[in-house]
Amino acid sequence: MMRVWVAKYIKSRFLNKLLLLNSFIIISTVSVLVILIFNYISSTLKEQAISYNSQVLEAVNSYFFDQNKNFKKTMNYMYYGELLETGGGYSVIQAFQDVNKYRQSVQSDLSAATSSEIVEKTAYIYHFMTARALPSDSNMSDMLLVNASFDFQLSTGRNGKFAQHVPTISDYIDHSRRNTHINSQRIRYIPAFNKTTGQDPKFMYAIYDYLRDPDDPSQYVGYMVSTYDADSIKSVFAGFKLNVIGSILILTPDGDVLFDSSGQFYGKRFPYEDIIASPDRSTTIDHSIVNVYRDEDYGFAVVGMIPKSDLYKGITKFTHVILTTTLACLTAILLLSFFGSSIFSKRLANVLHTIKEIQRGNLTSRIQFKGKNDEVGLIAHNLNIMSEKLEDYIQRELTLELRRKEAELKQRTAELYALQSQINPHFLYNTLETIRMTAIVTQDQTVSQMIKILAKLIRSSVKDEMIISVDDELRYCRSFLELYSLRFGDLLEVIIDIEDEILPYGIPKHLLQPIIENTIFHGINLNNYDNVITVKGSKANGCIVLSVSDNGHGMDAMRLATLTDKLKNLHMYSQESIGLVNVESRTKLIYGDHCGLEIKSGRHLGTEVILTILALTKEELLAHVQGVDRG
Repeated sequence: MMRVWVAKYIKSRFLNKLLLLNSFIIISTVSVLVILIFNYISSTLKEQAISYNSQVLEAVNSYFFDQNKNFKKTMNYMYYGELLETGGGYSVIQAFQDVNKYRQSVQSDLSAATSSEIVEKTAYIYHFMTARALPSDSNMSDMLLVNASFDFQLSTGRNGKFAQHVPTISDYIDHSRRNTHINSQRIRYIPAFNKTTGQDPKFMYAIYDYLRDPDDPSQYVGYMVSTYDADSIKSVFAGFKLNVIGSILILTPDGDVLFDSSGQFYGKRFPYEDIIASPDRSTTIDHSIVNVYRDEDYGFAVVGMIPKSDLYKGITKFTHVILTTTLACLTAILLLSFFGSSIFSKRLANVLHTIKEIQRGNLTSRIQFKGKNDEVGLIAHNLNIMSEKLEDYIQRELTLELRRKEAELKQRTAELYALQSQINPHFLYNTLETIRMTAIVTQDQTVSQMIKILAKLIRSSVKDEMIISVDDELRYCRSFLELYSLRFGDLLEVIIDIEDEILPYGIPKHLLQPIIENTIFHGINLNNYDNVITVKGSKANGCIVLSVSDNGHGMDAMRLATLTDKLKNLHMYSQESIGLVNVESRTKLIYGDHCGLEIKSGRHLGTEVILTILALTKEELLAHVQGVDRG
C-alpha cells in the first residue's frame, strides 16, 4: 500500500518531490539554526558572565589590596611617623609599650612611669587611632591595640565599643600564632565572624599584624587589629549588580572566608581551597565556573563562582519558546506548501494540455487564465502569445527578405552613381595637371605649386575610404593649410600640436578640415599680420579631443548663442555655417549625442571650436558605423 502511494503521489509527480525536498530542507535548516542560536546564546551568556565576573574580581582585588596597603601604612606610622614629622618625641609603639608596662606593674612597681605621663601617652595613642588611623580608611569599623597576653587593650571605632569582638579575635589569634613565626607573613587575617546575636547576622572580618619590639623585631609586644564590615565590599561591585551571576569571595592564604557575597560560606572553611595554590586562573568545579585572582604581596585570593545552573537558567525558557514557535511555523509552512502545490499542479496540467495541442498543429488552442502574474501565469500568457504571433513571424520574415532584396538593388544603384561621380573629379584633376604644366613652362612656380596641392586635395577627396586615421586627416589638413600659406604668406601662422598617441585612431574623412576652413574664412582677419591658428589634439577619458582656435575678432554673446542653437537643431535647414553643421551632423550620426562640437568665443578674444569623438581604431570605428547603418 505504501509503495503504491509513493509511486502514485511522489515518484510520478515532480511538484510533490519538490515539496518533499523543500520540507526536508526547511526542517533541517531550522533545526540547525535553532542549535546554532542556542549554542551562540549559551556561549555569549557564558562569555558575558565571565567577563562581568572578571571585572568585579579586578575591582574587589584592587579594593582589598588598597585596604591591606593602608593597614601596613598605618602600622608603619606607629613606628616612625610622628618621629619623622616632628623630628623628636616618641613613637606610638613606644607610648603603647610604656602604657602596657605601667598597667602590668601598677600593683608591684609604681615607679615605672608617672600617672600623668601615662595619661598623656594614652591620650596620644587614642589621638593616633581617631585622628590618623580611622580617617585613613573610611571602611574601617574599629581599631584595637592589644598586648601579647590580651589582658590590656586600647580600642576605638565608628560603631561603638570594641570589647564585644575581643573574645573572637583573641581566640583566633591565640590559635593561629602557635604554628607561625611572626615574620612569616606580611599581614594576617581573621575570618568573617558574626558581630550580632539576632536573626539578621552582620559579618565582619579583621586584618591584624604583630606589634614588633623596636629593639628586637623577632619579638612582639602585642597586636594591631582593624575590623571591617563585610557588606561594605558589596558597594565595590554595586554597578554590576544586575549582571553578576554567582558568588564573590575573598579568601585568606589558608582558605578561610573573609567575605562571601552569597553568605553560604560564612563560618565555614572554603571547600575548594586547593584552587588558591593552583596556577590556573579559571577552572570548573562541581558544575561551577571558578575564576581566581591571587595577590602575591599579601597572599589573599579573590574568587568568583558562577554555577552553570544559574548561567543557563534564562536559556531554558528561551529554548521552550524557540521550539514551540519553530514547530508552529514548520506546521504552517508544510500545510501552506501542500495546498499551494495542489493549486499549482492543476494550473500546470492545463499548460501541459495546451502544449500537446500545439504539438499536434492546433495553433488556435489557448490557455484560459485570469490575472495570474506568477511563473505559471507568465508561461501561459507567453504560450498564447507565441501561438498568436507564429503566423505573423512567418509573414514578417518574408517581408524582411523582400526589403533586403530591395536594399541590395538600391545599394548597387548608388555604387553606379558613385562611379559616375568619380569621372568629373578625375577630369578636373587631369585639367588642373595640364594648367600646372603650363605654369611651370611659363615659370610661375607659385601657381604651379598651388595647382599641385589642389590636385592632391581633390585626389584625396575622391578616394572611396570613409574612415581614415587621424594621421591621414591631419596630413590632408596640412596640405590644405599649405595651399593658403602660399596665398597669404606671412599673414597667417599655423601651430599644430597633436599628441602622437592619437595618430593611429580612426576618424571620418574630412571631419577636421571643414573646421579649419571655417576658421580661415570667418575667424581671422587677413588684413592683419598677426593671425595665428592653433590645432591641438589629445586623448582624455576614452575620447579624442581636437580643437581649432584663432586670435581673431571673435563673436559676441548673441552671435555665439545663434550658432550654438543652430548646431543643436540640425533639422532646421540654413545656408549659413554649412561646414560646421555638416561636421556636427556626421558626428552625431556616427558617434551619438554625447559627441560633437563645442564653441567658445568672445568679442576680441578669438574663437575655439572643440570636436570630441570616441577613441576607436579604424577597424572598430568601421564596425561601429556599419552597426549604426544596420540600425
